[in-house]
Amino acid sequence: MHRRLVLMATGLLAFAAPALAQDYKPVEVNIGAGFTIPYSDSKHSFGTGGNFQFGATFNATPMVGIQANYFYNRFGSKDFAATPCVPGVYPPGGGVCSTIPFSVNHSMHDGDFSLILSSPHKAAPVIPYGIVGVGVYHNIVNLTTPSVGTGTVCDPWIYVCYPTLVPIDVIIGERTATSFGMNFGGGVNVPVGYGAHFYAEVRYIHTWGPSITNPATNTSIKANGNYWPFVFGFKFY
Repeated sequence: MHRRLVLMATGLLAFAAPALAQDYKPVEVNIGAGFTIPYSDSKHSFGTGGNFQFGATFNATPMVGIQANYFYNRFGSKDFAATPCVPGVYPPGGGVCSTIPFSVNHSMHDGDFSLILSSPHKAAPVIPYGIVGVGVYHNIVNLTTPSVGTGTVCDPWIYVCYPTLVPIDVIIGERTATSFGMNFGGGVNVPVGYGAHFYAEVRYIHTWGPSITNPATNTSIKANGNYWPFVFGFKFY
């Protein structure tokens, strides 16, 4: 009886192995885009923006792959006023408080290296997978304020040719920071034809940012980032 069970199990594995090998591809390339939502303290400074992603996954087995991925995120700008006055503390020396409006713009480049854990059933109509990894994140933040500049409009077909004052945005500060971070999430692959999958995924990204000192309170604040990128695209193998 035991010998029959062993022979049956061996026969099933021998039958399943070629089918699994047929669906297993050692390398696949992904390209996609979507939107990114800032989370936690990050949402107070940045708005929801767009993202772009491309990368490659090297599949060690039908269930385990290593992905190298590039991400670009461009976040929505937010408006806020200058730091409010704190009597006797800020501005130093009792200067006049500023009420100039500011806007902040933020973009992020990152390279991620992730472990992809996928379902072995590659012929299924929907193939789920999990993501866990680390990355390097380069953040660029611009601080702007509205101003007025002189611009020349000269177009004879609309009978206009003269200099005029126009509203402009002046960059009054730019900061960059490169940080380490982690990401984890999941998604699904949907076969759409020979050699191609449509995919939809979401990740949670946490970055360890630099420490910034608040001159108004003389306290140090950790500028960690938290984001939820949603990505939709195609994988080719």
